[in-house]
Amino acid sequence: MHAGGEYPPKTLYPIVAGIVASKIDWADGFSGATFQSNHSNLVDNKVLDCGLAVSGDCFDMFDGAIRIGPSENSLAYFIFRLLQKLQSLGTVPAIDWNAYAEALGN
Repeated sequence: MHAGGEYPPKTLYPIVAGIVASKIDWADGFSGATFQSNHSNLVDNKVLDCGLAVSGDCFDMFDGAIRIGPSENSLAYFIFRLLQKLQSLGTVPAIDWNAYAEALGN
């Protein structure tokens, strides 16, 4: 509802699926062949859009391909990227979260 009437309902979107852990045990982290192979083996409706290892590694698929974040400042980078994704799905005020992520970036 708004002052001029009603907006039509928004189209439903896929739920963002992610994982957060304190550390990652793969020696090559998210950027290595082990993760890439396991992630690409997800089939059917099984998706993992983003992930964070607080010890210093993160990834997301918000742009359609796996994007590995920086090891340094990975928590802040992950949060800015996730906020940007959630903002694109909702109706919150516009803030360019990717600008903050890129300042930490690759």
